[in-house]
Amino acid sequence: MNVTRCNPLSPALRSFNDALKLPTQKANSSSSQGAGIKIMKKKAAIPRIYIELTAVWGNDDADSSIKVSRRRWKAIQEGAEYGTSGWGRYEGSRFPVVWSFSDGKVSVYGPDCLDCVIDHPVEELIVEEVK
Repeated sequence: MNVTRCNPLSPALRSFNDALKLPTQKANSSSSQGAGIKIMKKKAAIPRIYIELTAVWGNDDADSSIKVSRRRWKAIQEGAEYGTSGWGRYEGSRFPVVWSFSDGKVSVYGPDCLDCVIDHPVEELIVEEVK
């Protein structure tokens, strides 16, 4: 089996570097290292703003929260269908829940068909903007 090794300074790679105008580095040459290379600074990321939706049920001792984008929240308010999963909390314990939105109403279902919130208007949710 023939193995061909690539020489980094082969004519093909040198012409490729020339086409890109990349500097070739010579071994043991401290003056040429980093010459001609500009480091681009990253733009500061704009933090995304989300909407945190919280449903409360029972004797106000059980709740669940999810985060959605502002665009998704607007669509939900206009009656769009959407479903997602999250966590519910009751007296210090956590359990999985499923959120379902349709026609401007929200339902939250817990494990074993536990109906936490059924067909409540989305206006009854606690709504908060978060980053």
